[in-house]
Amino acid sequence: MSALGFGGESSSDEQEETVEQWRRSVQKRSKKQQQQQQPSVVDESIYQYDEHYDRLQDERKQLKRPKVEGPRFMKNLLIAKEQRKQDKDRVEDVRAARERELEGDEYKDKEVFVTDGYKQHKTLRQGEEAKAVRVLLSTRKPSGQAEESAKAAKAADTADTADTAETTEPDVKPAISKSRLLPPLDETVVLEYRQRYLQRCVK
Repeated sequence: MSALGFGGESSSDEQEETVEQWRRSVQKRSKKQQQQQQPSVVDESIYQYDEHYDRLQDERKQLKRPKVEGPRFMKNLLIAKEQRKQDKDRVEDVRAARERELEGDEYKDKEVFVTDGYKQHKTLRQGEEAKAVRVLLSTRKPSGQAEESAKAAKAADTADTADTAETTEPDVKPAISKSRLLPPLDETVVLEYRQRYLQRCVK
């Protein structure tokens, strides 16, 4: 019933609704209590956080790369420096050979002094050049010119075992001069290349 005495019919409906709500809330509470009272099926190790955390940290450390001591990129820089040094030595040798050719017989009667260190340096450089020739030959198919340089490279391989630098010098130079140097260009060839280039640019 309402406080003013009106709506007697609605009061019985409200009482039924409140009873149903009360039953539902009691059922919910009893379900929660039953769930709390039941032994948990959950793994008890979930509460051992520290042990799991330590295990995960150990696994992460194992997965990480071992830290390399020292500079990371210095190796490549040192290799490039060594390559530049070798190139500079080659240029100096070519320059000295040209000067000797220009001098001609001017100093022919003079004594030539060659140290052991220079001989070792020369043999090492010739070995490196022979190795470079072998690498070039392994990437290309043998043709007429390449077959000659392949023979020279094989001769250089056998000469590497010898102790003297004089045996390797004649065998290695033809292979290098033929495999690395471009043929000389005539003026007609240069003009043809220039015309082709201009035609491509105009299009």
